[in-house]
Amino acid sequence: MERKIKDFGMKIDGARKDKRQKENKIPLPQIKEMANFLLITRDNIWPETNGEELIAAGIPQGVAYWREQIRKAIPPNPKKADERSMINYFNTVWEIRESVEQITEPSEVSSFFTFLQHRYFSSSANDNYTKVIEQGKDVINATLLREAQTEYCTYENRAKKMFYGISKENKAALLKQNPEKIANTDSCHSSLYSNRKKPFPISQLSSFSRNGPAYLPEGGHTGEREFSALGIRGVEFGAWMSDADAQFALDQSYHALLDLAHILKIQPEDISLGGTLALSFGARGHGNSAAFYEARHQVICLPKGNGNGFLAHAWAHALDDFIGKFCGVMPVRSASFASWHERSDLLPESVRELLSVMTYKTINISPEEQIASFIEEEEQNRQNEEIYFQEAIQAVTPESLTSKQQSRWDKAVQSIYDNRCFADIGTYRISDYGNPTIEALSQLHKEFTGHVIPRRKRWKINYPLYFIYQAERHYLPPVKTIEKYLPRQYLTGSMKMNQQFIKTMDRPYYSIELSELFARAFDCYVADKLREAGIQNQFLTAHANDFVFKNDDGETIYAIPVGEERKLINQKFDVMIQEMKELGILHQREISECLIPHNHNKPTKSEQKTSLADIRNIVAKEQKKDTFNRRDDGYSYER
Repeated sequence: MERKIKDFGMKIDGARKDKRQKENKIPLPQIKEMANFLLITRDNIWPETNGEELIAAGIPQGVAYWREQIRKAIPPNPKKADERSMINYFNTVWEIRESVEQITEPSEVSSFFTFLQHRYFSSSANDNYTKVIEQGKDVINATLLREAQTEYCTYENRAKKMFYGISKENKAALLKQNPEKIANTDSCHSSLYSNRKKPFPISQLSSFSRNGPAYLPEGGHTGEREFSALGIRGVEFGAWMSDADAQFALDQSYHALLDLAHILKIQPEDISLGGTLALSFGARGHGNSAAFYEARHQVICLPKGNGNGFLAHAWAHALDDFIGKFCGVMPVRSASFASWHERSDLLPESVRELLSVMTYKTINISPEEQIASFIEEEEQNRQNEEIYFQEAIQAVTPESLTSKQQSRWDKAVQSIYDNRCFADIGTYRISDYGNPTIEALSQLHKEFTGHVIPRRKRWKINYPLYFIYQAERHYLPPVKTIEKYLPRQYLTGSMKMNQQFIKTMDRPYYSIELSELFARAFDCYVADKLREAGIQNQFLTAHANDFVFKNDDGETIYAIPVGEERKLINQKFDVMIQEMKELGILHQREISECLIPHNHNKPTKSEQKTSLADIRNIVAKEQKKDTFNRRDDGYSYER
């Protein structure tokens, strides 16, 4: 049955369904000999790598394995059966093969990604290596780029665990020499991935609870008219969505956006960020993607038609992006990105302060505190160096000494320690001179064993002595208070989250990126504002406080603002929203009541101000301005 609810508003570019329709409409050139197409394959152009032969020829095991992984990352066939695609595919695979086969040393592996960048990516100033040129589109994919950017040590370790390029006879011999590996042989391949970071666990909601103002008459539904009144420039739906799913998504998102406008005390049409924002339901997502913001097309995407309670998170990314454009910090992608950029002075002061309090705090340290901290640190360092010194002495102490020999040995060791002022950091490494007391111990070692202490072991004795002596030297005490920057708990928790879990989606962001810190903090801010207003809306935000976990030591880690930090960040969000209103980016809500009545016979105030035609004209004009010219970088921000 044909769906009745269809896309409305301005057309939103970039949807996969539009690409498929476009490809289906373009007739492909006829191929006279289909056999030619069947021969244009990866395995014919670049046969499987023979690891044993490469290793026998002197290629390191890790490099040989890396070559095969790069080959396997290439698509096995051209995507299209036209002559141009086949020629491009053949030439690109052949060029990549030649480049890879020229790499014979581990140090050369990293140069391959540079080769891909300069050969197959556009290098103009506007796109900054984000577009693949026409010739490479059938070959250069995300898998190949990921393999090209992986550190060489990863391939080296995998190759060793897999016994890559090792014959069965040699593999059996190696296992016989190292019996403990036999038990792990069967699980060799699976063990490669046993230590991989896992995605952060996020629960999926089957339904959404809401308790708040009624923006629609009982039993009423939303459509193009309501979203046009909010200034949303376009709405699209995935091909799989039914009318019931589409209507549910529209109703839920409409209530969520109005609840957000209510708690921020902004005009309802401001929720569309100047009429630039679009919505996508059930499209553009991948796998288990929740709500995310696609900056390239300025659209909030709810891939499964429900958003999974991250609409506020995605709207925060849109706001971050919109502030950056409004303040003219382009071509930098967003306000949060610009805060680390030389043009950060263009951002409003409230935005800079907000981004600052999410990351670091400044503390004053008095001279007395500096002295105490220095003494504590130096004492700890001295104790560590004492241990290293004792271990170095123990490593060269001869066995089975007589009591007289032991006495002479202990006396020589004590002389080394008592004369630690002779120790110099360059001794035995940079200079040709040795430490006289260590040289005396070496001669005593020769008398007892017949040979001197090796040079590298003499250096291991001398090196910690230098730091022990430095820790004991007098220094000028500080006389003034200094400032010190310390990471906030929110940032340190996010760093630990980033170490323990992979990026949660397939888009290029990590939990420690400032744009992601901004979005998670805003999600918490919205959750707190809803609670203060006595409103519950799980479609808008349902997982703001979920980013809490325990590390391997059982310590509770918070990758969200908590306690006094949360109060401070929420205050800074209040200040930022107020300044956005003063700058005209947002506007103070004119009506005090929550309820927005819907009379389908008489347009509301919002509808009178902004029609669909008005929105289209505004957006068309703004897109021509330099302030809103966007680099076509394809980046997205998501939860």
